[in-house]
Amino acid sequence: MSVKIDDLSTWPGDILEGLKSPHVRRYFAESQSAEDVYDIAEVQAIGSALVGHCYHAGLIGYHCTKEKRPGFFKGHGLEVTEPERKIEAFLNEFGTHLSEGKLGEVRRKFAEWLNNKGQMKGRRGKVWFCLTRNLVVSSGTGRFFKYYGGEIIYWPFAGRDPEVEALLERIGSPVVVELSLDPAEMVYFGDDNLAKSMLSYYGASVNPSFDLYDIEGYSKIPLPPKRIVEVHPQPAFFRTGGQYRS
Repeated sequence: MSVKIDDLSTWPGDILEGLKSPHVRRYFAESQSAEDVYDIAEVQAIGSALVGHCYHAGLIGYHCTKEKRPGFFKGHGLEVTEPERKIEAFLNEFGTHLSEGKLGEVRRKFAEWLNNKGQMKGRRGKVWFCLTRNLVVSSGTGRFFKYYGGEIIYWPFAGRDPEVEALLERIGSPVVVELSLDPAEMVYFGDDNLAKSMLSYYGASVNPSFDLYDIEGYSKIPLPPKRIVEVHPQPAFFRTGGQYRS
């Protein structure tokens, strides 16, 4: 079973037993954050064991997006972002919804956007994931669910071009794509951060005021359909997501 950072029922039983031992549990009960307990050798060893299990079993991640038609992701998986190709594919498929003059304007805006090397660096060759449900239901995901195509498509127009905005809002339905990821194929800013995130959710099961440590990451390789666990309609996911489960 792939591991969900925020769902202790997906964690291995032997590691949970170690966390539940009275003296380890007390570390968390008397602390406020994973940073507070992570310098304790025993806790750090448990964190390392949790990370090792994720490498073996897989780690659940969530991609926030709009699906242009039902079943598309289960048939195609997720691709890493290649900005030029993604923009051209969008224009070929949906450019007919714009007048000839508007289409020329849109192409010029895309060309300017592609020249923004800093913005492209953060997106090119990557597909991003929230690794906890709390991040999915945060305010930062709103535009992914509102506008089709992700940041490569909507960024030059959202809040700037009502006509294109309206088109991007009409295309597709908002979904959360749940996948089983291989941590060895991902970038999530260090095993220590993965361990601290998991330990923070255990801490919250002991101490309700414990600070949750949510993380995100990205893959540099495409994710085939077999990696997809489920494609959730965004409204349904929001009704059940973002809630800590022990």
